[in-house]
Amino acid sequence: MTARTIGLAALSALLWLLGGAAAQAQTPSLRLYPVAGLFGLDATACGRPAGSAASNDTAYVSPELCFAVTPERRMALGERFRQRVAARFPGVVNDLSVGPGAGLTREATLTGTAVVSLHMTRLDLWRVPNGPSIEVHAPMGLTLMVSDMATGEVLFSESLNGRVSGIMSRGGGLQQIQRQIDGQLETALDALVDQAATRFQPRALTAQVRGRAGDRFVVDQGRSGGLREGDFLGGDVRVVHADAAYSIVEPLLGSLSVGQALSRQVAQPTTALARPSMLVVVADAPAHVGRRHLAAMVETAMGEATAFSAAPVNPSFVEIRNQTLGQSGADYRPRALPDYFLRVTALVLPSAGMPTEVRGVSIRSHQARVLVEVIDRAGRVLFAGQGVESWRDAEIADLSFSAEQRDDLALIAAVRQAVEVVGREFRPQTLRLPVSAAAGGVRVADPGGALTQGVSASILRRIGRVPGIDGDVWSPVTNVEVVSTDQDGATARFAGVEAVSVRSGDQLAWEAPSLATASRRWFIQCADALGNGSVSARGSIPQPTFGPIAVNAFAAAFRAPVRIRDFEDELRPLLIGQFEGLEQMGVLSPPPEDVCFEPVHQVEPRGAPRPRQGMVLSDYDLTVGFSLRRNGQRVEGGVGKQQALTGVAVSAGADAGSRAGVLQQALAEATSVMARQAAAETTPPR
Repeated sequence: MTARTIGLAALSALLWLLGGAAAQAQTPSLRLYPVAGLFGLDATACGRPAGSAASNDTAYVSPELCFAVTPERRMALGERFRQRVAARFPGVVNDLSVGPGAGLTREATLTGTAVVSLHMTRLDLWRVPNGPSIEVHAPMGLTLMVSDMATGEVLFSESLNGRVSGIMSRGGGLQQIQRQIDGQLETALDALVDQAATRFQPRALTAQVRGRAGDRFVVDQGRSGGLREGDFLGGDVRVVHADAAYSIVEPLLGSLSVGQALSRQVAQPTTALARPSMLVVVADAPAHVGRRHLAAMVETAMGEATAFSAAPVNPSFVEIRNQTLGQSGADYRPRALPDYFLRVTALVLPSAGMPTEVRGVSIRSHQARVLVEVIDRAGRVLFAGQGVESWRDAEIADLSFSAEQRDDLALIAAVRQAVEVVGREFRPQTLRLPVSAAAGGVRVADPGGALTQGVSASILRRIGRVPGIDGDVWSPVTNVEVVSTDQDGATARFAGVEAVSVRSGDQLAWEAPSLATASRRWFIQCADALGNGSVSARGSIPQPTFGPIAVNAFAAAFRAPVRIRDFEDELRPLLIGQFEGLEQMGVLSPPPEDVCFEPVHQVEPRGAPRPRQGMVLSDYDLTVGFSLRRNGQRVEGGVGKQQALTGVAVSAGADAGSRAGVLQQALAEATSVMARQAAAETTPPR
């Protein structure tokens, strides 16, 4: 998944450079059906469903730019997109009513077809004074998605983050530049399609049947070759287990024979397909950016990294499918679940401007923090960290940069840093845990505490050697769900209707990092009277960012399984209607709460501010920690840390907003460190 940031003059230059490149691409066997529409604008400031809040908007559009996305303009842009894709991409079809081939279901026929759709995630508005005029910049986000028609899996996506601009007189209205904005949106759309066409390289991933595994079959491609559990080969053959070098597959129609070749269409390199996949879940984003645009930013950064691959969701796929498949008569097939979920919270702190000794010149600082948590299918936080970027600029009277632009730059850099932290520090391992029979299920030996209540996993059985496969082959015999844990291991029940006899040598397959675990009990943030995460804020100086910072720090350093309160509500809308196996995922079924944690926060001024060489220095007393509670009553194990924050400096002439901005940026840094230290020292009750 890739993206490019396109400036003003670069849009036209890119069209000229790429104009003939797409026609030279080899014709793939994948059929492409471009949809004439501009998606993602179901709920914006330009129009929301009754009762929908702005926090649930599907994209951010400045109310002043609604003229650019009226229904008429969306139809025109959508038709331009359809024509452009037809001209630049090979394999485009205009009819989905083709019947299935011999021996294939209609769903299998559709597996070779993908829809190409256009999505808008953002259209903001910045004004920058420039002498007698005002520069108007409209940062935008456009994404092209190629989605498997049968499953909704996003095979390929390309994003363009750019700006359309214009100049108007002071006191003038945006009508002066409406034609410019409309024209530049069309140019940006053309650039996105051409850019995507040069990068879209579909191919067939092929595997050969090498042997049988009971009623199933063994093929010679696995995770290292780009196959995952839940993938379909040949449309009607489903991957039920993927090891590193082989997979166990199950035909949904008919049977297979040894030596038979199976294939599926992919549009990413094998190295990308072989990486663990992550679905981005945005918990919070700045209002002027929006959740979906932030998700696209994170997915772009993940595409530039090498440790993990993004598993994007086409948020409009159900709508697109309903529009386009009325002529096909095919049923929907859910796509495979991602390996992990990446929860993202973006914090753009108040900027702070301070005058300098040079007349008319001031310095403005910007800071963005991006908090990330890697969460498994059981709902456990496996890793937590953050990316931070600070930005300082000189402002010169009416020739300053846009503050919003600088906030954007800081946010983009913080996103990249957060993704780099995950890739560098999160290292999952494949585990094979011995199992034995137990009343009503199985007993799993787990001395390291990798399993938690709610884990769903497969029991594997060795079937021996298979020609063409290196090493022993293991095949799943049943699925189980962990219902309880203790100091030595876990007890699991059978997920299916039938109980399977567990044999000596059978193993439970699971993937997790090596975690220091002092307790196997679940911990979650305590709830307030409204059911929201509770923070004990006791000081006279508030810190709005402390809640998410504290939860992230606790999940990072606490030596026991942690869940994020209400994560299931953040995640469920992305999964419903697209993914399979939801009823078996512990992440959507939180266990009963036992012991919870409550972040503690107190900031008080320490003495009077003191002037020094044109600056004013202030000191503060900080208390940061966590208390543990059961049924509302405090239990032992909580820890509080105290620290003096000294020398917070602002210019003597700084306004109240800048003084507050400097303090909030300093508090975010100090409390991030203190909260992590306190979480590491908090003792979980056994």
